[in-house]
Amino acid sequence: MSEIKVQKPCPHCDGKGYIELRDCSGDVQREETCSFCGGTGTEQ
Repeated sequence: MSEIKVQKPCPHCDGKGYIELRDCSGDVQREETCSFCGGTGTEQ
């Protein structure tokens, strides 16, 4: 039997692969590739 690896979503970007940078009023200023998962959206 082979082992199936389940990929968990990245906890830093919630599996989106990018993070939203917001200003103090909560408006999205820009989006950047998540540096923790490299944009894959899964834990590495």
